[in-house]
Amino acid sequence: LAVLRVHAQNVLEAHNEEQRKESLGYLIIGVDRTTRLVNQLLTIARLEPESSRAGRSPVELVSAVRDSLVQLTPWVLNKGLELSFDCSEAGREANVDFSALDIALHNLITNAVNFSPAGGQITVGLSFTAHHFELTVDDQGPGIDEQERERLFEPFYSRGSDQGVGLGLAIVQKVALLMGGGVNLQNRPGGGLRASLRAPLG
Repeated sequence: LAVLRVHAQNVLEAHNEEQRKESLGYLIIGVDRTTRLVNQLLTIARLEPESSRAGRSPVELVSAVRDSLVQLTPWVLNKGLELSFDCSEAGREANVDFSALDIALHNLITNAVNFSPAGGQITVGLSFTAHHFELTVDDQGPGIDEQERERLFEPFYSRGSDQGVGLGLAIVQKVALLMGGGVNLQNRPGGGLRASLRAPLG
């Protein structure tokens, strides 16, 4: 808030239109960043074990994930990127809190968008074993430094994207743990990052 106040003060004290527009631009960026931070903090507050257990119900995962991607596709396309879904199975149910899983999926895709090059491809995958499902998000970004792998799940730790506040992966990890699963980040052989969330079907 102190930073936002500085930008607002600069708008008031601008000597010309160019300075005023520049300060307004910084103010808007700051407001957007603060909004993202508040929303992420509210999301973390919602993700408590009791509410997650209460929200569990049988969900046909392929259809549910596909519906979520339909909602996200216009935003991804507007960023100059492509979004695709890769799943060869259908009809598999999981007893999960899908609202929480949807939050995790949204954060993984947002992370991929933030680090993807213009024209890049983001691929969401969904696969199953006898007792688990795995949700993956592949991007064509720079990947991660192996030395910072674990720190990426720390709240407020950021890889440097101007769009993030450092809570997205912490939220994904919390969702996975509440579901009895885990998250893995792996650099892809051809470049880019694969983020995987694996959890029990029920």
